[in-house]
Amino acid sequence: MDLIIVKTASGLFAPYGEESQEAVAKVKVGQLLQGKFTRMRNYEYHKRMFALWQLGFDIYTETAPGVEYKGERIQPTLDRFRKDVTILAGYYETSVRLDGTIRVEAKSISFASMDQTEFEALFSASINVILARCFKPGAMTEDQLRARVDEVLEFDK
Repeated sequence: MDLIIVKTASGLFAPYGEESQEAVAKVKVGQLLQGKFTRMRNYEYHKRMFALWQLGFDIYTETAPGVEYKGERIQPTLDRFRKDVTILAGYYETSVRLDGTIRVEAKSISFASMDQTEFEALFSASINVILARCFKPGAMTEDQLRARVDEVLEFDK
């Protein structure tokens, strides 16, 4: 059970949001719960990151070269795109595989793994990657891409 809680003016913690309220309603009075809590980042900024990745992915898929593997056409996925942008932005971890090759993994963006300052730096670095890899040179500036992300978020409200 994942809960989002908020500290109230009385000093007590209360469930935040409908899903958390429903989960807490299912807990019997006197039942003990144990959990590890992390301070959440700015959720609106989190939504901006996903809007940026979606915009970049949409542009990328329009121009992505066709790739086949074992006779089957392989389609790009948003999840792989997100991980690749994160790696290219410099946010990755490396490990050595059994065959001695290096494996590069995108760094986790979970609230517990990345604070707000690092997340904002990843956002800025991701803009640079998307501009360099998904758009034709000069097609869009950083400010224009940021404004486009904000437009998408306004439209989704």
